[in-house]
Amino acid sequence: MDAGSKYVQRMLLEYRQQHPGPVIGIIECPKLQAIRESVRALDDFPCVTIPCNARDNNYQALGWQATAGRTSMQRCAASTQWFNERISLARYAHVGVLYCGSSELFQFT
Repeated sequence: MDAGSKYVQRMLLEYRQQHPGPVIGIIECPKLQAIRESVRALDDFPCVTIPCNARDNNYQALGWQATAGRTSMQRCAASTQWFNERISLARYAHVGVLYCGSSELFQFT
């Protein structure tokens, strides 16, 4: 397990202890299985998968950190709107948000 995975694992466990209520994980990653294997704490949460943008992996050799940071913050901010839209769809269809099925645009794990 690399340092990033360990950090995310620790943060999720701490969050779970501090906030024992319901939580849904929103994951945007091209290698979902690798993330779930390296961050086992995700097994404790129902997770929604947002389709990832392949262009997010195209970085310059130097100075990529600032671009990656900006992109991740933009994606994090957009995930709230994305998930709220999915909640509206689930309400419209009268189904639970985690039981809407699986499609390229709406996947749950």
